[in-house]
Amino acid sequence: FERLTTLHILLPILWTDATLASVAQACPVVKRIDLRTGLEQQLKVTLISLRVFALHCHALQDLRLYVDPTVSPLDALEVPLTFEGNKSVLKVMFEQFYFGPWPWTPESILWTKYTASVLDRLFPELKAFKFSDSVSNVGMQKIDKEENGTEIIEAVRKLQLARGRDPVDVIVDFDKWDSV
Repeated sequence: FERLTTLHILLPILWTDATLASVAQACPVVKRIDLRTGLEQQLKVTLISLRVFALHCHALQDLRLYVDPTVSPLDALEVPLTFEGNKSVLKVMFEQFYFGPWPWTPESILWTKYTASVLDRLFPELKAFKFSDSVSNVGMQKIDKEENGTEIIEAVRKLQLARGRDPVDVIVDFDKWDSV
């Protein structure tokens, strides 16, 4: 798959961090990846998968995965010292995203900030983030995709501005996804 530029699989496949690592390593020039599955009750994908795509897919621009950051190990930010982030990634979409009970709790705020830190460290030029329109609530409390996506966007924006990024170049609001 060394020449593959688009990978779009919307089948009920049980992806794991390990299988996604194999995909990332096999597709070094891929530009768009969409691997949303609809298997939320069997979720095995963590923020570690974002790290693998950031490290191995240097042309990647648009990443859409089924991710649960609340089960992510806290080493998702561990990257080689020389890694400056994958600057080609502009858009990231999570199909499923669950931070525990709503409304916001201290634990959910912690995961929001951690997810924002991971996104900012791995994808320093990120311009858009959102939840998939297909998010469901099988076995989980339904989330407000716009409100909770906005929390992550705001946290990423603060990190980008703190790094000195020009305000015109920071991540856009939820409703501007299609303009990126």
